[in-house]
Amino acid sequence: MRSNPGDPDLRYNLGTLLGMMGRADEAIVQFAEAVRLQPGHPEAHFNLGTALAARNRLEEARDEFTAAVRLRPDYVNAHINLGKILAALGHAGEAAREFSEAQRLRPGSAP
Repeated sequence: MRSNPGDPDLRYNLGTLLGMMGRADEAIVQFAEAVRLQPGHPEAHFNLGTALAARNRLEEARDEFTAAVRLRPDYVNAHINLGKILAALGHAGEAAREFSEAQRLRPGSAP
């Protein structure tokens, strides 16, 4: 069986493994490629946002969490992470809206 480097799921899975190993920069590359190959992959956007946030690339992380929420409006963890990033960027009102949405979707989930 041969792997296909153009397979977004392969890139996503590799990014996940690299992230678990603490290799955020390499994970970013793989998640970004997964997103490029399949822009409608909310989990790839979410994990890319998480890896970017780990590198303090907050504006880029915000964009990825926003994409994840846009693609999957019921994605509670994406709302929470987007709220955290917005708060860190000084956007308290927007952060509160994201936390409220997470709370609405899954009571008790918001920080």
